[in-house]
Amino acid sequence: MPDSHIKTVVRTLPQKNESVSYKYFISKAVMLHFGETFDDFTLLHYDDEYARKVGFKRRVVQGIIISGFVIRSIVLAFGDSAILRSYSLEFHKGIYPESEIL
Repeated sequence: MPDSHIKTVVRTLPQKNESVSYKYFISKAVMLHFGETFDDFTLLHYDDEYARKVGFKRRVVQGIIISGFVIRSIVLAFGDSAILRSYSLEFHKGIYPESEIL
């Protein structure tokens, strides 16, 4: 007899040559929550003046937050059972708080 607490989620996986995209808004609150959770208050991510000194327009979003959104997009597209063995991510420009990424 099936367990009534287990839900089956059916997803339609992207077809060959089909693209999917997701939008995320990166608020200052998300950055602060990350900093508080992991005790990471690197100046580049919290101090506009410091960020300008090292070549950015203002403070930038932590790369690990962007990485999390990338992984989330993969899970949304391919389901919770997707196996991701490895991936790499390079940043060529800063991503700033209060930005929307696609």
